[in-house]
Amino acid sequence: MPAHQRRRLLKDHGLRPFTARTVRDADALEAELRRGALTGVFTESGECREDVACSGVIVRTGARASDGLALAAAVPIGLPEARRRGVDRRLRLAAAELVPILIPEIE
Repeated sequence: MPAHQRRRLLKDHGLRPFTARTVRDADALEAELRRGALTGVFTESGECREDVACSGVIVRTGARASDGLALAAAVPIGLPEARRRGVDRRLRLAAAELVPILIPEIE
C-alpha cells in the first residue's frame, strides 16, 4: 500500500493498540517500513502480543510492486538475537525459493 494510502487509513481509522509497544504514529510506522525495506525483513517485537516477536518478508508474485504475499514467522520475544537473525535468514531464503514457483517469469 502506498504511503499516502497508509496515512489516510491511519487518519481515518487509527491502529488498534494491541500492546503498549504497538506503533500507532504514522511517522514511526513509515520509519519501521523503510528499515524493513532496506533489509528485506520486516520485524516487530511485542507490538501485537507482549511475549511474541515477528519477522516477515515479501514474496513477489508479479511484475507490479503490489503483487506479492507475506511469509512470516513468530518467535518468543526472548529468543537470542543470533537465533532471531537465523530465522530472518531462513525467511529470506524461503522467499527466494518461492519466487520461481509462484511466478516463473517477471516481465
